[in-house]
Amino acid sequence: MKKRIFLISVCLCVLCGMLSACSGLNRDPIYSSFEEKEATLIVQGQTIDADGVYVYDGFEYRYPDAPGVVPLMYPTRYEKVPLVATLSALGAEVEWQDEQHATLSLEGKTLVLSLADQTVTEPGKNDTWVHVAAGHFVCVRETVEKDLIVDGNSLDEVLFYFFGNQTPTFTMMDWENATVTVTVQDKTE
Repeated sequence: MKKRIFLISVCLCVLCGMLSACSGLNRDPIYSSFEEKEATLIVQGQTIDADGVYVYDGFEYRYPDAPGVVPLMYPTRYEKVPLVATLSALGAEVEWQDEQHATLSLEGKTLVLSLADQTVTEPGKNDTWVHVAAGHFVCVRETVEKDLIVDGNSLDEVLFYFFGNQTPTFTMMDWENATVTVTVQDKTE
């Protein structure tokens, strides 16, 4: 019995020593490297002249917090698209209150865009529709003149708000041809 207690004590001491040594590594848990290409935006089969359209191909390394553990590599591709230009191409009405704020109306629904806060919210609410989707690591929010550049997942969230789950919407990135294609199925028929 005393031998077991001694062995457990030794194991705990070794484990505590490993944990304290590991905490001294002081390295970033995530490292990423991406190649960027300027891309063409295609909405409902039409090429849209818009700034801020890019596709990315690369990887993220995630370093586990244990010594001797091999980093995990996640290959990742994503896109950046201008929200206002995309919604306008889908028929949204855009009404600017000033240089930083606009209302976006489509399919009988309205969202409020704030370039200053980089948010897209329902009127009278604080939760933004532009955020990191579950299972994804990338959330892009940048501003260009009178537009908010977002990642494809955030664009899909906004399209879901306007079109709901009854209307299939697709945002597809083609790395090789440097295109981002946005399709709302009911609008193509």
